[in-house]
Amino acid sequence: MYSQKENNEIKKEAVTSLEKLENMIVAQSNIENILKAKGFTKCLCFIGENNCSVAVFKKDMKDDSPLIIKDAVISQFPIEFNNITIVEV
Repeated sequence: MYSQKENNEIKKEAVTSLEKLENMIVAQSNIENILKAKGFTKCLCFIGENNCSVAVFKKDMKDDSPLIIKDAVISQFPIEFNNITIVEV
Protein backbone atom coordinates (compact mmCIF):
# COMPACT_ATOMS: atom_id res chain seq x y z
CA MET A 1 0.00 0.00 0.00
CA TYR A 2 1.26 3.44 -0.90
CA SER A 3 1.36 6.36 1.47
CA GLN A 4 -0.71 9.48 0.74
CA LYS A 5 2.45 11.27 -0.38
CA GLU A 6 3.37 8.42 -2.76
CA ASN A 7 -0.20 8.32 -4.12
CA ASN A 8 -0.10 12.05 -4.82
CA GLU A 9 3.25 11.70 -6.57
CA ILE A 10 1.98 8.82 -8.72
CA LYS A 11 -1.10 10.85 -9.66
CA LYS A 12 1.06 13.86 -10.50
CA GLU A 13 3.27 11.74 -12.77
CA ALA A 14 0.21 10.23 -14.47
CA VAL A 15 -1.29 13.65 -15.16
CA THR A 16 2.02 14.89 -16.56
CA SER A 17 2.29 11.85 -18.83
CA LEU A 18 -1.28 12.29 -20.07
CA GLU A 19 -0.72 15.98 -20.77
CA LYS A 20 2.42 15.17 -22.74
CA LEU A 21 0.57 12.50 -24.75
CA GLU A 22 -2.32 14.89 -25.41
CA ASN A 23 0.10 17.56 -26.66
CA MET A 24 1.72 15.04 -29.02
CA ILE A 25 -1.66 13.95 -30.43
CA VAL A 26 -2.80 17.54 -30.96
CA ALA A 27 0.53 18.41 -32.62
CA GLN A 28 0.27 15.39 -34.94
CA SER A 29 -3.20 16.45 -36.03
CA ASN A 30 -2.14 20.08 -36.51
CA ILE A 31 0.87 19.06 -38.60
CA GLU A 32 -1.27 16.84 -40.81
CA ASN A 33 -3.80 19.67 -41.31
CA ILE A 34 -1.07 22.20 -42.12
CA LEU A 35 0.47 19.88 -44.70
CA LYS A 36 -2.90 19.16 -46.30
CA ALA A 37 -3.49 22.92 -46.54
CA LYS A 38 -0.11 23.24 -48.26
CA GLY A 39 -1.09 20.78 -50.98
CA PHE A 40 -0.16 17.35 -49.68
CA THR A 41 -3.12 15.13 -50.58
CA LYS A 42 -2.67 12.79 -47.62
CA CYS A 43 -0.12 12.55 -44.88
CA LEU A 44 0.46 10.90 -41.53
CA CYS A 45 2.53 12.24 -38.68
CA PHE A 46 3.98 10.14 -35.88
CA ILE A 47 5.66 11.91 -32.96
CA GLY A 48 7.86 10.00 -30.54
CA GLU A 49 9.87 11.07 -27.52
CA ASN A 50 12.72 12.60 -29.54
CA ASN A 51 11.72 12.12 -33.15
CA CYS A 52 8.99 12.69 -35.68
CA SER A 53 8.15 10.82 -38.87
CA VAL A 54 5.94 12.22 -41.58
CA ALA A 55 4.64 10.00 -44.37
CA VAL A 56 3.52 11.65 -47.62
CA PHE A 57 2.79 10.51 -51.15
CA LYS A 58 5.86 10.56 -53.37
CA LYS A 59 3.82 12.29 -56.11
CA ASP A 60 3.22 15.26 -53.77
CA MET A 61 6.93 15.85 -53.19
CA LYS A 62 8.59 18.83 -54.84
CA ASP A 63 12.05 20.36 -54.39
CA ASP A 64 10.99 22.49 -51.42
CA SER A 65 8.73 19.87 -49.80
CA PRO A 66 11.23 18.65 -47.17
CA LEU A 67 11.65 22.20 -45.87
CA ILE A 68 7.87 22.79 -45.86
CA ILE A 69 7.29 19.54 -43.95
CA LYS A 70 10.01 20.18 -41.39
CA ASP A 71 8.84 23.76 -40.90
CA ALA A 72 5.28 22.52 -40.24
CA VAL A 73 6.58 20.05 -37.66
CA ILE A 74 8.76 22.56 -35.85
CA SER A 75 5.93 25.11 -35.76
CA GLN A 76 3.77 22.66 -33.78
CA PHE A 77 6.18 20.61 -31.69
CA PRO A 78 9.57 21.38 -30.08
CA ILE A 79 11.87 18.94 -31.84
CA GLU A 80 15.33 19.09 -33.39
CA PHE A 81 15.32 19.66 -37.16
CA ASN A 82 17.52 16.60 -37.78
CA ASN A 83 15.15 14.36 -35.79
CA ILE A 84 12.39 14.73 -38.38
CA THR A 85 12.14 11.91 -40.90
CA ILE A 86 10.17 12.15 -44.13
CA VAL A 87 8.89 8.90 -45.60
CA GLU A 88 7.73 8.93 -49.20
CA VAL A 89 5.08 6.32 -50.05
